[in-house]
Amino acid sequence: MLTGTPGVGGFLWQEYNSLVYSHIILSVVTIGAIGFVLDRLMGAGRGARPERTRWPTSRCVGCREVVTARRRRDARAAAASI
Repeated sequence: MLTGTPGVGGFLWQEYNSLVYSHIILSVVTIGAIGFVLDRLMGAGRGARPERTRWPTSRCVGCREVVTARRRRDARAAAASI
């Protein structure tokens, strides 16, 4: 709950009501940093990696070979991890 009395959310709400802008900005940055760190920790815990953008093979010359090589590499990595 963002507007609870204890914690960063309560502090943010009190400073919002008092119109102390430097503390409001500090609270928002703190909440964002905590969210970012937790997101990275949860992603690292389950072995997540960002997905790569794969362009359609019809847009460039030689892309089909690159995509095929990536698929082979991914298949070998999946087979090795089993």
